Amino acid sequence: ILGLLYSSQLWTLAQRLMGRGCVARCGRAQIALRPPVPGAVPLPSGESISSGSWHFDGMGKDEYQKTRFTLLVGVALSPQVVPDCGNLTAFAGSHHILQPMARKAVEEPGSYRFLSGEARTGDGDKPLLHGGRQVLLDVGDAVLLHQKTAHSAGQNCSPHIRYQVYFRLRHADHAAHLADGSVLHGLWRQYGGLQQGNESCEPQKQHRSSLD
Repeated sequence: ILGLLYSSQLWTLAQRLMGRGCVARCGRAQIALRPPVPGAVPLPSGESISSGSWHFDGMGKDEYQKTRFTLLVGVALSPQVVPDCGNLTAFAGSHHILQPMARKAVEEPGSYRFLSGEARTGDGDKPLLHGGRQVLLDVGDAVLLHQKTAHSAGQNCSPHIRYQVYFRLRHADHAAHLADGSVLHGLWRQYGGLQQGNESCEPQKQHRSSLD
């Protein structure tokens, strides 16, 4: 499984984003399964998604200042080339909204209930996000998301289980950035390769042609 990261262009892409030599070695992965949901109704074709049922990984982890890692990398192990196959749904641009909220929640504990370690579904201050899109992936395609990008797993109306693997990459100086509190000082604190580049809001997708 780790070969999907280290024996492909993904490891190079991560270093281009975070800085050469700035990506800590990753020794684990998550295999995420999304089974079919009998009777699920597909979303209207081409419609963007507005939802409060989203998360970013580590949002309730105060000990990590809401920042357990730097970059989320997902690789499709089964085809998701059409919507409603359990696709990852990403809310483009949401990291610009959630980063300052996470920083305030750390500096002023209790500022946002939904970012508390005791948060429950339905907490009233969790924002409704718009513009969510199902990411279409074929086997071997990859998607890269900033750690603060809101996302969710879409419903699976297909007859097949959706299989996906996720790697959570940390900056090599992640512990130091947590210790000095700088990890929340701007979206690109751990993205040295982007600080002089384009701050695109769109999730970056890598096609399987370079992963073979």
